[in-house]
Amino acid sequence: MGQVAQALTCHCAKRRILLAGCSGLSQRKTRGTSDRISLAMSTPRVQAPSSTVLADARPWASAARPVLAWAVPALLSLSTKYHELRSGRGFRVVAQYLGRTETINSTGFSFLEKLSFFRADILIVCVLFPLLLLILARFLPRRWRIPVLMLLTVAASLALFIQFRALQEVGRFVSFDMLVTAARWATWEHGVTSTYGGAMSLLPVLAGVAWMIGVASWSARKQKEEGLGRIAASRMRFVARLVMATVLILAALACISRLPATPYHRSAFFRALAAYEERVDADTREFAGLTMDELVEHYRSLTQAPPPRRDARYWGKARGYNVLFLVFETAPASFLPAGDALADMPNLQRLRENSFVAERHYSTYPYTDRAAFSLFSSWYPSGLMKGFEQQHPNMIVPGLPRLLAPLGYETAYYEPYNWRAEPEEEMFHAMGFQHAVFPDAASFPRPPREDGSQPEWKAVRIARDLAALRLLERDLAGWLGEKRPFVTAVLPQAGHIPWPDSDADARSKTFPQRGRAMLAMQDAWLGELLSLLEQHGQLTNTLIVVVGDHGVRSRQEDPNFASGMLDDYAFHVPLMIYAPRVLDHTERISWLTSHIDVAPTLLDLLGVEQGREFEQGSAIWNSDLQKRATFFLGRHLLGADGYYAGGNFFMWNYMSDAAYAGRQLHFDPAQVLVSSSPAAAEVRRTISRLVALQEIWAQHFASGQLVRGALSAAPSR
Repeated sequence: MGQVAQALTCHCAKRRILLAGCSGLSQRKTRGTSDRISLAMSTPRVQAPSSTVLADARPWASAARPVLAWAVPALLSLSTKYHELRSGRGFRVVAQYLGRTETINSTGFSFLEKLSFFRADILIVCVLFPLLLLILARFLPRRWRIPVLMLLTVAASLALFIQFRALQEVGRFVSFDMLVTAARWATWEHGVTSTYGGAMSLLPVLAGVAWMIGVASWSARKQKEEGLGRIAASRMRFVARLVMATVLILAALACISRLPATPYHRSAFFRALAAYEERVDADTREFAGLTMDELVEHYRSLTQAPPPRRDARYWGKARGYNVLFLVFETAPASFLPAGDALADMPNLQRLRENSFVAERHYSTYPYTDRAAFSLFSSWYPSGLMKGFEQQHPNMIVPGLPRLLAPLGYETAYYEPYNWRAEPEEEMFHAMGFQHAVFPDAASFPRPPREDGSQPEWKAVRIARDLAALRLLERDLAGWLGEKRPFVTAVLPQAGHIPWPDSDADARSKTFPQRGRAMLAMQDAWLGELLSLLEQHGQLTNTLIVVVGDHGVRSRQEDPNFASGMLDDYAFHVPLMIYAPRVLDHTERISWLTSHIDVAPTLLDLLGVEQGREFEQGSAIWNSDLQKRATFFLGRHLLGADGYYAGGNFFMWNYMSDAAYAGRQLHFDPAQVLVSSSPAAAEVRRTISRLVALQEIWAQHFASGQLVRGALSAAPSR
């Protein structure tokens, strides 16, 4: 019995333990997570090493998610570098630059050598920056992690995209000042937005924005799940490792090449961002401290400019004449060739019968204010980012208006609006113009759209030009009635691209045909001025200058433009100087002339002697101009400067540091000079000296004392 009782007792005890265990299990199933954690803590076990590693890596994985948005600026940086090297220019330019002339019909580089051009951007933008952002995100508070990284990514993407578009359009990165100018211009001309920023250019922006929004949303959701304790292994671990391995392999391969470093090897990311604060200086030590007489001698030595001389055929033959300038905006010579029949421009055709026609006339700068500066001053403009009038607000220039004002001339210029984004008003004031005339808003009420097909900005553009023309006609009538001579300039904006032509013309006509039509419209406006002069019997007593300020300057203006290069399309412009009773025929000038030659031509015809010692140009009929070095400056806009000498054109591209030489103002990679060659060094040296000399030259006129002294000491004629 004792044994039976003992067995029953043991059985009951086991049953109680089993029931208790089952009850506990049932309760644990209903309690959830907290009981499971308690059970785990009460049951000692050995944790696998992989679990510890995974737990330590989870904060870094969490921090890495928003870093994925950096793919947008990384791709933009690589795309910018690729654009520098595409279109058969970059690789071929460097091949010539390094002297690999035997491979000019191909890129001349192996795959690893090509990859080396991307080395800096792969290492910096694809490796270093993501690591820095990862560390930053890891130690930022969770609530700040996504906003801070998105802000940095968006800022970098926007800055790079603007520079990428600038590189596409004009072939160089833009400064912040240029960007502000472009924005202000867009506020004036609403058609600019559609022309310079079309829908296709916004597609990369939309794709980048969509990616960044997606990354931010996904990162925020994952971060919230982590806060609730639901942590799952990342499904993107394999993809992340693959991307990281690919980037590191590419970086390693890019570092293998032994190709010598060139400007194209520099990081496009840093170059693009640094351009916003671009400050271009000139080494002026060679000319610092020289007197004006010494500077004049250095200028003539550098350029081989002919000395001043009178030509008995023309000197003083138009003494006392009026002077009228019509400056066409964006008028390349290809729109108005020197030998054209002018059947659609009867007024220019009429004037040409008694005019000097320069067949190879060139602007000094593809920017209106700097080109106009040369027209009226006979000087080259500044080659730096800021013009002379910006550097020296009190500058006084012995230009055409200032020399004619003491002789009783009324001096004024007329523009459709006072656009303060450019220092044009300061420039004209420095030149000596007494009156700056702009129509007010009441002069050009906004015309309604006739049928909905013509955008309003086009009608407003033309209305502004016509309002300025009416003000000019009003003043001319007054001066003519009082027998007062004048020198005036009118600068209509109808020719500025985008053109204010009809939508039907925009669809049916070629680009040159549309540009020609804009000039024909302005020819009709010229006809109104000729009629007014005839009514007062003064047409045969008026010198009339018809000239283009510059040509086409970007690929958006014309897709055929060679961006980032000096080109005939940007600098070669028409020039006609009507000289009644001086000429009884058309006098064609076959050699190359420049904007700096226009003022000396007019002053010679007028027989003016005073203040002429500081001219840099010569009368266009001077055949010695064939021996002169003539300069084309464009660093501010196109990233290059150049000159013509001895029958050849030369260019120095600052982005690539490449020097070119050719028979035309149009260059290709075959014309790149070897970087280490004496010829390339001479191109750089010649351009650098001219730019430096101009800066010291302008400093002598900053206070105005030199000009006042010259005018007071000189005879009146």
